[in-house]
Amino acid sequence: MKGRPRKVVYPPIYREIPLEFSDGGPPIPIEIRIRCPVCGSTMVSTNGTQRRKEDMVETFICRNPNCEHLKTHKYGKQFVATTSYDCKMLFASVLHDVINDLLHKNAPKSFIAEKYGVSPPIISYIMKKLHGLVDDNGQYRELVRSPTEDIAIGIDETFVKIRRKTIYIIMAVGYTSHKILGLLVSERRTEKELRQVFDEANRNTRRPIEVVTSDAWGATRKMIKGLNYPITHIVHVHKKPYKDVYIWHYEYSGGKRYVLEIGIKADFFKKRAKRRIYIKIYDEPLNPPAKKKRGRPKGSKNKKKRSKQKKTPNNGKKKKRGRKGLRQIFSTGQVRYVKCDPYKARVKLLGQQDTGIIRALNDGMDLFGGISVQNNISESINSFLRLHFKFRGPRTIKSLEAEIRLYAVARNNMSLIDEKAIEYSLGKNWLNREISIKYIGRFLGGVQK
Repeated sequence: MKGRPRKVVYPPIYREIPLEFSDGGPPIPIEIRIRCPVCGSTMVSTNGTQRRKEDMVETFICRNPNCEHLKTHKYGKQFVATTSYDCKMLFASVLHDVINDLLHKNAPKSFIAEKYGVSPPIISYIMKKLHGLVDDNGQYRELVRSPTEDIAIGIDETFVKIRRKTIYIIMAVGYTSHKILGLLVSERRTEKELRQVFDEANRNTRRPIEVVTSDAWGATRKMIKGLNYPITHIVHVHKKPYKDVYIWHYEYSGGKRYVLEIGIKADFFKKRAKRRIYIKIYDEPLNPPAKKKRGRPKGSKNKKKRSKQKKTPNNGKKKKRGRKGLRQIFSTGQVRYVKCDPYKARVKLLGQQDTGIIRALNDGMDLFGGISVQNNISESINSFLRLHFKFRGPRTIKSLEAEIRLYAVARNNMSLIDEKAIEYSLGKNWLNREISIKYIGRFLGGVQK
């Protein structure tokens, strides 16, 4: 007759781990509880010893029948004290904190090194290893792993000096995901470079981009106009008066581009009220005729001179010469009135209805409902780059773009720092020798509780 199965009890096992430091100080032992590195179970037992270099190291084996390791192996997971669950969690926590400080905080590397009790080159080494890992995994050129749901982006550029030459960092950020969707480092910021950034951002979204915000840089406006598909462009100028906002909405039909230009104030979408807008509607041919040759037509020199007509005074005001500015819409545009309700996310046009005006204003309402129209979302990230990266030393455009793309990839995909490849890339033993005992003790104290 078969009796009851014997219930095996595995008592807790504790071991001391001596932590060595690069400054040559004596090793400090820290007591940890031995747990399986795969399932985290305390159902472990000793499993003899094995040779590690010149010493014999005690080994353990997991006895948990539900361990994930048994799905692909006959016996439980075998490990040593330095690869147990607590050490694994320690490594992941410290590495996560270091990289999070590097990617999401404005602290310089010297401050981060002091926080973790290491030298600044160690922090640079971690950044370099992460850079190599991202590159090896084929994620270097891909800013996002899967397309986002963004239909609105903000495009902005900042500049740095490399060998006394101005280098531009152009970036596109999604309003829904807050991820960097397009990036380029270039010596120029013309329509061609901005189009590259826009196309990369468009590839990283599930649907075509419908709304773009930017400053009043002419190349950005020219690029958006040249896309030749319906889109809304919202501009907040960085010069006085800061309260002016300009919206362009483009539609296409019959070989023509129909342009709707709207001028509003920055607080237009802030609260429920009756608002005044200034509009101008016109069309442009997609294939304009060739421009006339510059200079005097042939034979015009022999024509009779015409007497100059006296110009009538313009109400005593001197006519301004040169290119007309953006503010002209507020003086020459047609005045219309709308009811704006940010609480219901609705804009109602008073008088004659126009679907183009409603669509353009609703695009702005989706982004700025309940707040004033602000600088586009790329502004803060560009400012962060100037604080985070030290743009000096022997750099090239290629190396600078590689470093910034690393930041963008890791920022967009924070799960990268939790992958096992980083663990093997840096190595736990190396980390244990470098990280401050104060930081490790604080973490292990929390784990043992």
